[in-house]
Amino acid sequence: MDTKSISVFIKQHTKNILEKKFILFLGPHFGTTREGIPAGDSVRNYLSENAPDLLKDIDNDFDNLFILKNPDPGRSLDLRWHLSEHYQSLEPGEIYETIVRLPFRAIISCTPDLMLKKTFDNLKIPHEFHPKDPNAPASNTSSDDVTHLFNLFGDARNQDSLIVTYEDFFKFFVSLLSDNMQMPVSLQFVLQEAKFFMLLGFDLDKWYMPLIIRKLNKDDRTNTKKEHYSILTQDAPVKPENEHKLSTTFIVLQADSEMLIKELDKSVSEHSAQPGPAGPAGIQDAGEIKRLMVDQVEKHIRNDELKEAISLLLQAADRWGIDKGELIVQEGNLAGVEREFNLGKIDFDPYSRQMALIRSSLSNIVKYLRNRPAQE
Repeated sequence: MDTKSISVFIKQHTKNILEKKFILFLGPHFGTTREGIPAGDSVRNYLSENAPDLLKDIDNDFDNLFILKNPDPGRSLDLRWHLSEHYQSLEPGEIYETIVRLPFRAIISCTPDLMLKKTFDNLKIPHEFHPKDPNAPASNTSSDDVTHLFNLFGDARNQDSLIVTYEDFFKFFVSLLSDNMQMPVSLQFVLQEAKFFMLLGFDLDKWYMPLIIRKLNKDDRTNTKKEHYSILTQDAPVKPENEHKLSTTFIVLQADSEMLIKELDKSVSEHSAQPGPAGPAGIQDAGEIKRLMVDQVEKHIRNDELKEAISLLLQAADRWGIDKGELIVQEGNLAGVEREFNLGKIDFDPYSRQMALIRSSLSNIVKYLRNRPAQE
């Protein structure tokens, strides 16, 4: 098991991220809602208020999968309804916005919530969503240009897809692990292409994790084991005595999940802003490079980080045909209005109006970039 600092890892692998060689796996312990509450705790709070008898019957040995000890069909139906209602109501926390802007080949979510899909939709970022739907045929097409999002343990909009009983759970695993039952073609495709698995929010010492990783590492076309690297963080490591059970090579980072995502976002943004005919780290897709850069500028503008937005636009000005003169003017306006406000020479209202004008000017540049072809 190799241990790396976050800075060394990013220096070594930003190129691989940009080339979409990574698949992100989000486990049942990952993620917080807009209110900052862990998703699993949010479900428990909801059940505590609305279905306390069901909550008492949940088997806690299955992480944040809500599986009933009592398989009574009526209780199962009630739990499916409650979970479907609450999962659909969850609004994503800020970290999801950072995740969907990163160029992962695919994101595989091991919860039924729709927070990732909502974030993709809200930001109008193209993606392909593959829900776990027992009645839906597997897709035989796969686009290289978008991130693939898989809800491996169910789709909150489809109550029948939710895993709420032991029978549901073991039926899922038998299907997943069977040599005769292949994964959906779309999921097979992205797994064949990936070299690195980034595992966030898992308890890798659970008995079923070696089974999942074994299947993911297996090439269904040749029935052989593939060589992959699995990236872990300090908040979800694997015990040394269990490492041999997991058929993969581990790299453990000296960072937690949120720090890793934020540092990756920072590195990708910096590389995307670098000029050059071949793009950052040798990437040839100019459209993807421009999109990542514009997304980062928009994020700075939304967060009132106008100095950072201007700096990023200036770095990319020559490549994308941005008016440097306008940026230099706005850079001077920003420095001037902030200096006047800090010295108490202007009140908040005129300060706000000036900041709004600068923000509007930068937003117009972003609109120009959105509509401009990546290559002339």
